Amino acid sequence: MASLMAVRTSNLIRAELDLPIDCIAFWTDLLTVLQYVKNKTRRFNRFVATRLEEIHEHTMPDQWHHGPGILNEADDGSRGMPIEALRPGCRWWTGPKFLWQTEEHWPHREVVDVLENDKEVITPRASQSITATTGSSLDELLRKFSSWPKLVRTVAWIMRFLQFVRSKCSVPALSNHGRIRLTEMLTASRAIIKRVQRQYFQEELDALESGKPVNNNNNKVYLYCKIN
Repeated sequence: MASLMAVRTSNLIRAELDLPIDCIAFWTDLLTVLQYVKNKTRRFNRFVATRLEEIHEHTMPDQWHHGPGILNEADDGSRGMPIEALRPGCRWWTGPKFLWQTEEHWPHREVVDVLENDKEVITPRASQSITATTGSSLDELLRKFSSWPKLVRTVAWIMRFLQFVRSKCSVPALSNHGRIRLTEMLTASRAIIKRVQRQYFQEELDALESGKPVNNNNNKVYLYCKIN
């Protein structure tokens, strides 16, 4: 998420500047992030995959570099440092010293491939299982769109068309609806959330619908809200 925010901030700055920019470098002190960004072989779960898709759309893997945590001046403001330490001229204001030097003086670290047992990696067997049991048109849309408003609007148009087909209305009647209404956006949002909940919290939903207590002894960590 922080890397995606960096990419979006970069796009905003580039759009506002009238100066030509020769190159842009992105830095992170998390090797896992670099492994994900530079990955060429593994497939990731949807949350990571959609964010990587946007990162790859606007940047190249060789733009990403590893900055050791000890050189990460961004941490200085969040680790309980006394205010006196943030004096003028400290690295909080100037950035790490290596960025004031030429590229050959930048820290460098080889990035190995993502491990197969990484929790965000989809194994071939798991991928086949998901395709066979939970694949749907909505799943395809979730993989395609990284923007929530675009996803909701697309689903709203699809739901409007389905309503038109079921009611056997004429085509002119459908076109008279005009733009997507707020109520349709809310209905589409609820449909998406219900679909995702049904996919990932089937056991909990079955328990709620049958009046049984939800099992809280498993290893899941989640924020769950029942959508009627």
